[in-house]
Amino acid sequence: MARKETCDIAIIGGGSAAFEAAVSAHQNGAERIIMLEKAPEEEFGGNARYSHTGFRFAYDGVDDLRYIAPDSDPDRMDRFYVPPYTSERFLADLNRVTQGRIDPELAGFLVDQSNSAVRWMYESGMEFEPEKSREIDGQFHFEPGIIAHTTGGGLGQLLRWRKIATDLGVEIRYQSRVRSILGDFRGVEGVSVSTPDDDYELHAPALIVCAGGFQANSEMRARYLGPNADLMKVRGSKHNTGEVLRM
Repeated sequence: MARKETCDIAIIGGGSAAFEAAVSAHQNGAERIIMLEKAPEEEFGGNARYSHTGFRFAYDGVDDLRYIAPDSDPDRMDRFYVPPYTSERFLADLNRVTQGRIDPELAGFLVDQSNSAVRWMYESGMEFEPEKSREIDGQFHFEPGIIAHTTGGGLGQLLRWRKIATDLGVEIRYQSRVRSILGDFRGVEGVSVSTPDDDYELHAPALIVCAGGFQANSEMRARYLGPNADLMKVRGSKHNTGEVLRM
């Protein structure tokens, strides 16, 4: 019979969303937090590891950038052209790129919380720097909505989150594949986990799922992305195979 463990919060995944969830859980009173990362340590982080990680968020102007990137060159920042990127424009962009198919409630929540979320990241210890810009007539212009990225790109962000999380006592378990979610229609009780050495059950009053990618699963790409999607070459994490979505 599989051994059993307990914790306050169990998190499936080891990417940026999982780390953010873990840090937020600790800030909100959780004591024992365990992250379950399917990949080995040298490959942890999901697709964030391969991403530039520019952040799109609503802002009023350059002062929002000054807040999250206070160590940037002030003389250069004085030449930044940063007109407001309003919530209305952000929402319009989301609807445009999704052809109106985005869930309106989730979209509204994302847009309304975007500025405070980026500020929370900075206040929690994340480091930002200005996004790439183009100089025109002595001013530096940005793509609307994307004026900052995490220092060191995706891998830099992951390494920084890992230090923040582990300093708070968050436990990260690598090579820990979630085989099933425990519970029934009344609620979720935890997960069953397989490692190279053994199988066990991890029980928790709350489970946060941050492993939603299926890009490395050719069958799921063909099923959900359309004809010939199974022939695509995977440039991100080979561990994003979609089984947690199916659960």
